[in-house]
Amino acid sequence: MSTPEARIATPLHAQWPQAQWSQAMGGALAARAAAPPRAEAADERTPTERRAWWRTGLRVMRDVAIGLALIAAIPFATIGLVGPTEWNTNSTRDRVAEMERVRPLASSKDATITPIAAGEALYRLAPPKSEAGIEFKPVVADELPWAGAAPAAGLFAGHISTWWSGPDANTVIERAASGYSAAEIAWLKQIADAPIWRDMDLVANAPAIDIDGARLAAPLDPTKPWLATPTTATMRLRKIASAGVARAAYYVTQHDYARADAALRSVISLGFALVDNGTTFLEALTGRVLVDIGRSGMRQLALVDGRRDVYAIAAPFRSNPDARRTPMVDRQSHAAEFLADHSLPRSFRFEQYGLLAYSTCTRLSTVITGPSAADRAAMEDAQRTLPRFPSERAMLAVQGQRVDAIVNTVQPSNALTSIIVGAGEVTSAVTGNPRIATCARFATARLLGH
Repeated sequence: MSTPEARIATPLHAQWPQAQWSQAMGGALAARAAAPPRAEAADERTPTERRAWWRTGLRVMRDVAIGLALIAAIPFATIGLVGPTEWNTNSTRDRVAEMERVRPLASSKDATITPIAAGEALYRLAPPKSEAGIEFKPVVADELPWAGAAPAAGLFAGHISTWWSGPDANTVIERAASGYSAAEIAWLKQIADAPIWRDMDLVANAPAIDIDGARLAAPLDPTKPWLATPTTATMRLRKIASAGVARAAYYVTQHDYARADAALRSVISLGFALVDNGTTFLEALTGRVLVDIGRSGMRQLALVDGRRDVYAIAAPFRSNPDARRTPMVDRQSHAAEFLADHSLPRSFRFEQYGLLAYSTCTRLSTVITGPSAADRAAMEDAQRTLPRFPSERAMLAVQGQRVDAIVNTVQPSNALTSIIVGAGEVTSAVTGNPRIATCARFATARLLGH
């Protein structure tokens, strides 16, 4: 067996003549020594490669811009298609303006009652409904004397109220003058002697009331999304007012017309307290309802004790059979004027401030830019002159910065409305304009029939 021949590879330099090898290696070393230091990798790209990167970046930016424009087109198209809401002409201003003729029948004011003390008394009378995100101070609500103690069968026959567990406020004083039974008088006495009237009379006699300062544990945060405002306990206050007229009726059965008059003035003053110190249109309208209840009682009393001047002042309020719906732009045209009119009730002026903020949703131009220069000037003047307490300044900030403080919007309920609302929120986040998302929600609510 033979062993394979082992061959050793010839070195490269052995294949070249020595002179050629030295020349080649020396040239390479010299070239490397003469070369500049190695640059960053990015600089090694050719101009063609760098232009390709720029083109790619520009294409990405273009595609993102087109995508955002398409997203933004969704809420803007919806807002433009739906248009502004319509409002009833049976407005707060018309209704509260008519109340002024009844103001002489309100209680006199006691300068020793502080705004916060009056606010605390009102809070005990009618704690507002709990709202998510709003922190209220703890409170022990006043006990309603008629709760669980409805009149026995046969009492106040034919004129039991549909609003509270007692006699109808529109007839109770006339019936009391005609004569109630001993059982009916005893039931009315239970109402008249209740502790609740201490708070009622305190609110009625207060020159000013810090409503939110007394009930809120912390100011409302205008930047918190979809935060509702405190809701006035309308039905509870209406029942209290009706019971206040029954309180006066008891004094009529005792022929104590002075105390009956004072009780009715407290009811009327409770209504004016909301009109004069409220910060929402709901408080103003609730105030009118309470004044109307007290007015009716006072007219009955004036018929009994013969005061013709009071009888005339306490004439019924006008109805508004011609109420119709008008475009928001018609209301908006007067909002700045009404806001600047210091003779108008404060609650109504607060409504006008919120209306100016909301009206930015009525046109695409104001959705983007916000209030006009004239509206902004009126709002800035109101910021200086309208609020009296820190709580009112906070409420003004809520109404001015977030138009959803005016009404509660509905949540999307199907795929289409979810897309509209989602696109509005994305556009708001990108542009830094929260008004777009809010106005998109309002438009969506109208699409859903709200």
